[in-house]
Amino acid sequence: MPRARVRRDRLVPRGGTVLHLQARSRSKTDSNRGGAAEVDACDRRSRPLRRRASGAAARDRILRNAMADERTHHVTVRLTKGYEFVAEFPGVKRASAVVFDEPEPLGKNQAPNAAAVLAAAVGNCLAVSLTFCLRRARVVVDDLSVDVTTHIVRNENGRFRIGSIDVELGPEIGDADLSRLERCEELFEDFCIVTQSVRQGIPINVRVKQVETAPVG
Repeated sequence: MPRARVRRDRLVPRGGTVLHLQARSRSKTDSNRGGAAEVDACDRRSRPLRRRASGAAARDRILRNAMADERTHHVTVRLTKGYEFVAEFPGVKRASAVVFDEPEPLGKNQAPNAAAVLAAAVGNCLAVSLTFCLRRARVVVDDLSVDVTTHIVRNENGRFRIGSIDVELGPEIGDADLSRLERCEELFEDFCIVTQSVRQGIPINVRVKQVETAPVG
């Protein structure tokens, strides 16, 4: 059955990231198959969420339940040819390698570069955080698409930098859940590890170590 889409456009500029949340709502016929009883049930499920403490206390409670202690991730990146590199994730079972390349004329533009993958990481992290919040609120998320645009600019020294990242999230939910979506809008960004880290700036420690080549013969 065709589904109606309800636009809820809201630009939320924070730091260098702009979020644009567009909810796609099921039509009344589609979302109310169970009649008035289903709507009443949805309303009853939403009451505990409205009664929960708001602000820092609620965020801290969710954080304690959802986040583990400090952890590390390990990635290896190796040159294959030209400016093409392959990243592998030894700590993730059955994870596929990710190929990087640079746009022409430097590279062959056969794969995304690091800036594009960073955009994907931001979009994925925000999508996971929003989905997590909605599911905790007992909202059925039928679909969620994310569109991310990265703006590359030059700094005062003429070097290319990421100037800003625009993110548009499109969750598809029922009409009865729109109020709970609004509640999640207030919370979910704070639990996106990548977005919040990029906004605040991440200390990056760089060390170059010479690799000795084996003698020939």
